[in-house]
Formats: sequence, C-alpha cells, structure tokens
Amino acid sequence: MSRKIKFFAMLLICLSALQINSWADTNSIRVGLFYGSSAKSTYRVEGSSLAVSLDGQRIWDSGASRISASKATIYYSSNSSSSYDAALSSGNLVYYRNGAYYPASFSQESGYERSISVDIVFEADNGRSLAVQNSQTLYIEGSDFFVSIEGTKYRGTANIFHNGKNLIAVNVVDLEDYLKGVVPKEMPASWNIEALKAQAVVARNYAVSNSNKHLADGFNVCNTIHCQVYGGYSAENASTNQAVEQTRNELMYYGGRVVEGYFHSSSGGKTESSENIWNHRVEYLRGVEDSYSLGSPYDNWTVTMSSNDIRLRLSQNGINIGDIHSLAITKSSENGRALELTIYGSQGSYTLLKERIRTVLGSNQFRSIYFTLSGANASAVTIIPAPNKSSLDSIFASLSMVMDKQNPSILLQNNSVSGSTFTFQGKGYGHGVGMSQYGAKGMAERGFRYDQILMHYFTGVTVR
Repeated sequence: MSRKIKFFAMLLICLSALQINSWADTNSIRVGLFYGSSAKSTYRVEGSSLAVSLDGQRIWDSGASRISASKATIYYSSNSSSSYDAALSSGNLVYYRNGAYYPASFSQESGYERSISVDIVFEADNGRSLAVQNSQTLYIEGSDFFVSIEGTKYRGTANIFHNGKNLIAVNVVDLEDYLKGVVPKEMPASWNIEALKAQAVVARNYAVSNSNKHLADGFNVCNTIHCQVYGGYSAENASTNQAVEQTRNELMYYGGRVVEGYFHSSSGGKTESSENIWNHRVEYLRGVEDSYSLGSPYDNWTVTMSSNDIRLRLSQNGINIGDIHSLAITKSSENGRALELTIYGSQGSYTLLKERIRTVLGSNQFRSIYFTLSGANASAVTIIPAPNKSSLDSIFASLSMVMDKQNPSILLQNNSVSGSTFTFQGKGYGHGVGMSQYGAKGMAERGFRYDQILMHYFTGVTVR
C-alpha cells in the first residue's frame, strides 16, 4: 500500500470516529416509530399543554392535550401577521412560513393562493389548527417533556414529517432515556442487575455505532428488531432504569474505537466469530466457550421437515431444483455452526450459506445455525463432485478435504441424509455473535460484574 493510500485510509478512520463521537456528544437520538409499511396518514399525539417548535423556536402553543398531525394541501392569504392569534381572520387554520403567520384554508378562497410546498397540519382537539412547511426539525413537545404517539408514551419530543413517500413519526429523545426504553424490551427486568447493566452498555454501543443505519429514512435507528426493540417510557422499569443510570455514558472500546454492540438470546454453549455469520472479520467478535448460556430454554431444539416442505421454502425464495432427495452440511465453523447446507434435488443442487439457512428454511423454526443433520438414511461421508474436473479427480479432492485436519472449517460432515424427512437437532437462539443474554444472566448469577461479562463476550475490549 502506498503512503498516499495509507494516509487517506487513516483519514477516513479518523473522520468516522469523529462522526460517531460528534453524534454521541449531542446526547440525543432520532428513533423511527412509524415508517415504510407501518407509516400512517394521520398521527395522534397527546401530552400536557402541547406546543409545536421549528428549528428550536416555539411557533405555536396549541392550548390542547391532544392534536393530530397529517399532510394536507393548504391555501393561504398574502396578509401576514406576527402572531398566530392575529392571523385568525376566519376559521381556525393558520399557515406558518418564514417567521410569519397567514390566514389559511383547506380549500380555495378569494385572494388565497395554494402552497407549493409539502405541508404538515396540526389540528388540536380544541378546534385550533396550524399548518407548517414540512421539516425534520419540526417538533411536538409537552410541557412535562413527555409525548404519547399513537397510544405509547415517550420521553422527549415527536417529529412528524414527510420523506417524499410516507408520513414518518420519529421520537427525538436523550440517548440515556432511549436506553431506558430499550433494555426492558431486550432483557427481562427481573434478571440480575449485573446482567441488565451489561445489556445497557451493549445497547448503548449498538446505538452509537449504528447511528447512520437509517439516515436515508430521516432518523438514526428504528424501534424494531432490525435495530433494537424500543418501547419508550411505557416500557420502562425501575430495575432497567437503574442499570442504565449506573452505567451512564459507558461504552466498550477496542483499540480506542467504539465497539459494535451485538447480542443474541443464547449461544447454545459457544459463541461465534463474526466472519462465520457475516462476511467480515472483527477482532473483538471472536467465538468463545460459553457454558454460562447452558440452562436456557433454548439449549436444545428440533426441527423436522419433509422434502416437500423444503421444496416449498426454496420455491418461495426463487430457488427451484425439483424434488428434494438429500441434504448435507458441507461446511461448518470451528465452533460447530453450519456454514453451508447443500440441498440436492432432481434438477440440481443449491447451497444455502450461513444465516440464509435460517431465513430461507424459516427463522421461527431454525433458532440458530448451530445444528446437526440426522436421519435414517445417513451416510458416512458426503463426496461432492467439483466442477470442471474428472470424476476421479473430484473424488480425490473431496477425500483430501475430509482428511485435512489443519482446516476444520472445511471438513465435510458425516451427516448426509437422503429420504423424504429431515431432522435438525439444534442449540441456542440467534446469530451467536457477541453477548449471549442468557450467558450474561448465568455469569451475573455466579457473581461476575457487568464489565467482566462484557470482556468475556467481546475479546480484548475495555469498558469506560
């Protein structure tokens, strides 16, 4: 690598770190609540003495405890006023733009012109209404710093805006208050406080390191399992709030950089290295022995599928290889997880890789890829012909792989199964990378502190 390339590589790393630190220093996070397929045409917001602000400046005191927000077409007069009440010449609708208030209507009136911008209308239950140009800095706030959005109570403010496709609802909240709504949704509040504190730190790391995940949608993170489950103030619990407060502002670091906070329910006895689940190696995400996870409800699970079930699952994912006659785990990790599941049919074969095994065959049934394949017709060794080679060369190549003790991650497994029914015996729940939640519970019950729990699951990190 040339000096110039090295310089720019280091510059990008520094800029990335600065971006994360700058975002964290603002102490707030934008959480997407309703967007995409969950977006609504109108949102109900409730709170104490609700007000609307734009760019940090309060522009309207609604005098109400409930308002609705929606997108609308606005017609407004050219006669501006310096206050909301002064602009109320007819009806109860006022249009705010560029620091001035204008009499407005939802329909064409004499002397009124149609707004050419995207506008958001706030209608209070006392009959007063305000229309404002669409903005991601347009907030609804309560006098007690709480708002309820579609029946769920949140700390902070509500930001409702149009992103060009949908009307989006976002909760803008302090980072630590956000975590108070995450931890009880991701881990039972009844668990040991040290486990809850470990979860609080991991969740904080996840939020900081994934702050750009939904920028294209107009927020930082969402409130679902795609990011972290978030239930707002309505989900808070005294124990989980204590865990957040007792670890306030603490993060995990590796080599001076913020760690990505990955976690899963139960490892089944071993966690997994990042490259065996995704496509990149991360030094602090190494697979470790994890006896602390044992004893969870997910220690062992079984899935039995017929060949027709598997054919249907494949077809639903655009994979058609005819009638299914056999399966084989053709590659596994050093920690025992299936990295390749090859499925053989009457019209060819197809190999599912890593986590796609779960997504194709059914993640609700396949709780992890830590499984073995068994059946009445199991063969001793699966030999798979290599492409573009003679049959004899292919057999020798496959036998060589089987005998290669220096590279256990490519050993072919002795669980090739043919027939009409296939049984998977599995362990654990989730991707297996990072902290096992049941493992954290087990460690906490054995007297380990939250930082010791984190350093067990995240190799070489510091907590500060």
